[in-house]
Amino acid sequence: MANDAGKQFEKDIQDSANKYKNMYIYRLRDSANAWNPTQNDNIRFTPTNICDFVLVEDDSPLTLFLEMKTTKNTSLPYSMLKKNQIDGLKNISDLNFKHLKGGFIFNFRKYETTFYLSGAQICEYMKLSEQEGFKYNKKSFSYEWVKDNGLEIKGIIKRVHYRYVLDEFVKDLVKTTEE
Repeated sequence: MANDAGKQFEKDIQDSANKYKNMYIYRLRDSANAWNPTQNDNIRFTPTNICDFVLVEDDSPLTLFLEMKTTKNTSLPYSMLKKNQIDGLKNISDLNFKHLKGGFIFNFRKYETTFYLSGAQICEYMKLSEQEGFKYNKKSFSYEWVKDNGLEIKGIIKRVHYRYVLDEFVKDLVKTTEE
């Protein structure tokens, strides 16, 4: 059982994927040092993953590298994203491989909505936020911008936890690659 909102969100995504017979999700392992580097100074090597999950669906040509982020606020601060995640998922986007996608899934608990954004979209937003006259918050991803630019992932609440409609999300993402 997950003990915080972020881990519960990851568990809900994983459980949702596991409900589909034609979908496979792989959870990349976090290192011990990823949680609290000051308490684990004696660890010599610490792998840094660019994402939480790799997701494939048998009916889809896509392989998805996905990093999960959740917030109770109206925006998601840049500080929640690690540099290696941003760089790694943008690098996947930059490859321009038709069947390989890398991005973030942002969950806004206040609005009970979840969206996918590619690594390239995240980097573009951060670059634009440095410009004069930027209309959104310069240190976070505003809900309004995410809603306008992200691909919504439907979620259905089951008593307490969510079940995400991931097959529709993958189909919608495939459509965007064909355009």
